[in-house]
Amino acid sequence: MNRDLNAVIQIIASQAQPAYSHMVAGTGWFPKHDAVEEGTIVTNAHVVNGAQYVFIRLPCAHSVDIPVYVRGISPDVDIALLQLAPRELKRVKAILQDTYGSDSIPTLTIGDSDAFLTADDQTIETRGYPLGTEYQLNTQGRLSGLKLAQEQYYLVSDAAINPGNSGGTGSNAHGEVIGINTMKMKDATEINMLIPSNRAKVIIAELMDNSANEQQVEKWMALAKKAFATESPTKAQYEHVANHSVCNDVEKLAAHWETHVLGGHRRSKDGITPVTFNEWYSKYAYGVAGAHALLATLLDHVEADRIDEIHKMRADGFKNFLCEPCAAGDCATTGPPKVTHEQIPPRVLTYDRLAYRTSNSTKAAVQQHGVNSGVMVSDVIKNGLMARSGLQKYDFIYQVTTPEGSFKVDNYGEVWRPNLQVSLPLNGLLHRAPFGSKVYIDVIRASKKQRIAFDYNFAKHETAPPVRSLMTLQDMPLTRQVMKVAGMTLTPLRMNHVAQFRLDRYADPHQQNHFKIVVADVDPGSAAFHARNITPGSVLKSVNDQAVADSWVGFIEQLKGVQESVMFESERGGILIL
Repeated sequence: MNRDLNAVIQIIASQAQPAYSHMVAGTGWFPKHDAVEEGTIVTNAHVVNGAQYVFIRLPCAHSVDIPVYVRGISPDVDIALLQLAPRELKRVKAILQDTYGSDSIPTLTIGDSDAFLTADDQTIETRGYPLGTEYQLNTQGRLSGLKLAQEQYYLVSDAAINPGNSGGTGSNAHGEVIGINTMKMKDATEINMLIPSNRAKVIIAELMDNSANEQQVEKWMALAKKAFATESPTKAQYEHVANHSVCNDVEKLAAHWETHVLGGHRRSKDGITPVTFNEWYSKYAYGVAGAHALLATLLDHVEADRIDEIHKMRADGFKNFLCEPCAAGDCATTGPPKVTHEQIPPRVLTYDRLAYRTSNSTKAAVQQHGVNSGVMVSDVIKNGLMARSGLQKYDFIYQVTTPEGSFKVDNYGEVWRPNLQVSLPLNGLLHRAPFGSKVYIDVIRASKKQRIAFDYNFAKHETAPPVRSLMTLQDMPLTRQVMKVAGMTLTPLRMNHVAQFRLDRYADPHQQNHFKIVVADVDPGSAAFHARNITPGSVLKSVNDQAVADSWVGFIEQLKGVQESVMFESERGGILIL
């Protein structure tokens, strides 16, 4: 057997229990890339997204399951990076040594997908494990062209792929990977789509950098050491900090705690001594229901240097700042992240929302603006990349400049790319820019030419809309925003609720910018259940005839202000008085 066959491997992912009835089979491969470490594997995000366990099987040992972990994932581009931990990497090397007499892991060179579009030989060979077959299969075909979907372009080939090929390679005649198998068109004959290798190169380099999550875990470990006065926190102690904490500046916390005696004083055999953070944490946080609300408030004050507010908390009694529903035992919380010595939660990379629309131009519109061609901006959505960059409704876009060059925009919002031999929509062109690069949009506004400049980058946590999927480690505190009121489970509206309850209006980008509270569940036997006025999927409009607050903290304060009965009204007109 050719050892290079082992550059492409099978992936087995267990999505849920019971494992045998929730397994997904896909394909992955070892890339040759300056940014990757040995033992890194490329596959599709949809193969491993949400998986509890992921294994690989080598062609030369196709019955042996070897564990890997997810290092990074980009659902927007459908790319994920897997990693062999040191122990498992050594195991793979041993298998290759025993079989071939060499322990080096075979890798595949990533080619130039743009150059392939005009190459003389456009033969494509796909490799993978269609339908979960235990042996690797190859198919051959040719490049059919390009297809645009979700603001990105894909290579299209008639080389057959099927479920199980996902994440596998599409290679040119020189064996270079020019695309990654990702999907095929339903009810069509051999319209098989591959992620272009030039896009994959950029994403792979970004996903290798998981430093933000590593730093967050280091902060949690530092806080756990301080909270429990030990250099080696137990798993339970670490998980308690991770599950109850937000972003912490541990050095700042320590300095403020000691300088301002935030914990107060206590009597001891040595007299009156300051309460250490370890003593405070053991009394008020560890094992205490509702401690996440207390910690969040305390650490927020520390971060903002509001020392007087912490002294007021101590005077009022720290116990009064616990999450009341949790303290009552009816607040649902999400479990802590599973972190081991070889596994940091994966980096999740998504694209920033461009969030704008254009209208095609007529001859009169072009003449009015004194240019040869262009399109008018018909909508700019709040908080999107274009809105933050200064683009405005009624701006007339006539030219765009990216690291690839300057391009005239035609009357349909497209630019001609000679090297691709196609016209790309504006968004398709913008998403080809490398992360961190400058992009310029030339517009005419009020008869004057202006240039709008912005850095094209991946989405940042702080600019994400309220109605979104919670996927990142930085989103973890948001998963605890759940409370029960009179049998109703209330939580901020997220994209999973949009899909679950078919709240299609909130799939609109405009609606995603508004903070909303949704009823996720209603307990059978509760007054709310029997009234049937507000049901799971109801989005709340008001509390006691006041509009629902625009933040979770504001909503909690709103409920705290309720004295006796409370009236909830949903956006569909249902009224519930409790």
